[in-house]
Amino acid sequence: MREWQDIYTQLRQVVKELGLPINSEPAEYREIHTALLTGLLSHIGMKDADKQEFTGARNARFSIFPGSGLFKKPPKWTMVAELVETSRLWGRIAARIEPGVGGAGSAAPDQALIQ
Repeated sequence: MREWQDIYTQLRQVVKELGLPINSEPAEYREIHTALLTGLLSHIGMKDADKQEFTGARNARFSIFPGSGLFKKPPKWTMVAELVETSRLWGRIAARIEPGVGGAGSAAPDQALIQ
């Protein structure tokens, strides 16, 4: 949580220094997911039809972490905030995405991102 607070503070400072306006209303989930998606292209995966695994960038194979709300019913496409390698490669903090909607890709609001 401390990292998020530090990033928030740093971003606010940069925005002020650049003279950009700060949002008067909070962003919607779709807007946040779309912004995250552009920076996490290597964390996108397409589900294999017959397995609980996803194929990501450079053919990396990962599974959604068991603690995620998407673990039991994984979507066709997902974006994960981090990839952690233990006994296998796990995608943590997962969100369902809809490729081709809204530009490069668009993330659908999903409880898994806010759990």
